Amino acid sequence: MKMQRRPLREPPFNATIEQVVQWAIRAAMRTIVQVEYRPGLLAIREEILQFLGNPVVSVFGSEAAKQLDLLDKNIGLS
Repeated sequence: MKMQRRPLREPPFNATIEQVVQWAIRAAMRTIVQVEYRPGLLAIREEILQFLGNPVVSVFGSEAAKQLDLLDKNIGLS
């Protein structure tokens, strides 16, 4: 069963400076592109990143990564 957690729209009121910085980095991120060479790790890492509230595009191997449209406005940082 996949766990799902939605990202915060803003940092909590009592957040430390470090937590606010981490929130700002995550808030700017549109999608994480994950290239993995071991199928087991691909699924595990994707699930962890999604649980942390990060959208993820996962591909298996270099050839699949070459086929990605990295100019897509939904991938990378805003």
